[in-house]
Amino acid sequence: TKTNVLKKNPNYRKVVELFEFLHGYGDIGYTIKIIEQNPEIDENFERDIYHNILFNYLVLKGHLERDKDRRLPTPAKQKKRTLKPKFIKQIIEELTEDYDLPDVEIRKVLIEELTKEQLMREEAEERRRLVEEQEQRKKEEAERLRREQEAEKERIRLEKEAEKERIRQEKAAEEERLRYERMEREQEDRRRSKLVREEVEYFRSRLEEQLQALSEALRVTKKSGILMVAYCGNDATMVQYCFGRGMLKEEKYQRLVDPVTFKASSDPAELFELYRREDIDALMARFSTQRLHYVGTDMATNYMRPTIDEMDDDFFEMYLKYHFVICERSDMVGVSHHILDIHRKV
Repeated sequence: TKTNVLKKNPNYRKVVELFEFLHGYGDIGYTIKIIEQNPEIDENFERDIYHNILFNYLVLKGHLERDKDRRLPTPAKQKKRTLKPKFIKQIIEELTEDYDLPDVEIRKVLIEELTKEQLMREEAEERRRLVEEQEQRKKEEAERLRREQEAEKERIRLEKEAEKERIRQEKAAEEERLRYERMEREQEDRRRSKLVREEVEYFRSRLEEQLQALSEALRVTKKSGILMVAYCGNDATMVQYCFGRGMLKEEKYQRLVDPVTFKASSDPAELFELYRREDIDALMARFSTQRLHYVGTDMATNYMRPTIDEMDDDFFEMYLKYHFVICERSDMVGVSHHILDIHRKV
């Protein structure tokens, strides 16, 4: 029933209106649709589901590997401290006006005030000390940086001076080396010039004899006759005797060999005159002849005498065949100790 209370209290009136609204509402106000489906899951979707499950499992397992991961976080305990407020029960001005108060209470209040003032002064003094210490540290750090910078500049200056001195010494050493090499070259040039002059003079004196000998041999040879001239090879002698037997270490042989071309010369005390192909060609170019053969007569034989002496007849015949194959090869005749130059008189 609607009473006067319900009529007068607004809250009760709202409750009654809500109740009447709900009581008079017959429909639920919304529709529920139920659709049953049985979808087919393909292989890709099924693989994605399994991968997702496996990934979640691995994440969970990874977080539970360590003991601390299995512990649930608990809120830290808060420390509680009871604060005791200080209430001023008496004021010093009032105390000083009451002359009947005991000295103990006055001294207590004064000591508290003095202690507070002293603490404030000490705190200010501490702050001032900290500021001074900070300023002092800044000054010391700036001074240290300044000294380090000066030391670095001094080190760089010394390094530059040392580098300049090293370059100067290297330059002086290089100039001295070049001067020494120039002196050696000049001395060598003078020595070579002297050797060349002596060799030219000797060759000129001997050339006439050699040309005379060849001219006489051709004079007694009839036309279309054969002239055979034997020579000693220069380079085979250099290899086997001058180097192989160390003869070039002796000064008397050194003066007979050009240090640049290693062309050997001779003097009346020597038994042999040594030739190269160009020397022989220069001699024979003065005469009307036709070269038939230019043959290395011993080729490798002089280098392996003991081996050849130990050969049996069949093996020696094989060696002779090889010898006859290479004895006129222009690229190999130079290794022969003895050379035979065969010409036809024209």
